[in-house]
Amino acid sequence: MFLITLQRELNSYIKSGSDIIYAAGFYALIVLATPLLGQSAKSAEALDISTLWLALLFAAMLTLPHMYQRDYADGTLQQYKLLSMPLELTVMIKCISHWLASGVLIALLLSGLSYIVAIEHAGVELLCASILLGSWCITCVGSIGASIMTAARSGALLVALLLLPLFIPVLIFGSSVAQPELAATGQGEQALLILIALALALTPVSVVATSYIIRNTE
Repeated sequence: MFLITLQRELNSYIKSGSDIIYAAGFYALIVLATPLLGQSAKSAEALDISTLWLALLFAAMLTLPHMYQRDYADGTLQQYKLLSMPLELTVMIKCISHWLASGVLIALLLSGLSYIVAIEHAGVELLCASILLGSWCITCVGSIGASIMTAARSGALLVALLLLPLFIPVLIFGSSVAQPELAATGQGEQALLILIALALALTPVSVVATSYIIRNTE
């Protein structure tokens, strides 16, 4: 049942490929345009890292509203409540499928585009690792927001503002991982460990909170 549900979710992202294309295209545009904003090579590189993380957040926000809205519209969300499989496991599958379609895709895209924007190879390894972890954290927080949007029929902008305090720590520690100055002193690895801790902490919170909201969605 787990693999069947995961395959169904991934197929839904593939069939509605416009969301993925928009998110990946938006991210690629930001990555390619960032060097043009710097006044020097050093400032451009520093701007790259912070801007990459903001672009990751905005790219994920493009796909988050559709995590549960489509299933709610066609009645699939109600059927999930009747399955023998726990709803928490279904929510976990939807988070994994969203992460694979957004975070992993963007990390792969970044690994290629990084040679164009001239980020050092050692920094790319740390950056891609932090992007994978950070995108999972964004997916976990976004899952709560997406379920709130589905339950309350409220706009994405309002929910994004409400969840912004939860995104800020992810952006701060995520962007710190590959900063050249911090990586040279070992603080980049410390930021990566904190990011791992955030991912481990947000996963059960997101699954439980999202499941509770869905159960109470009519």
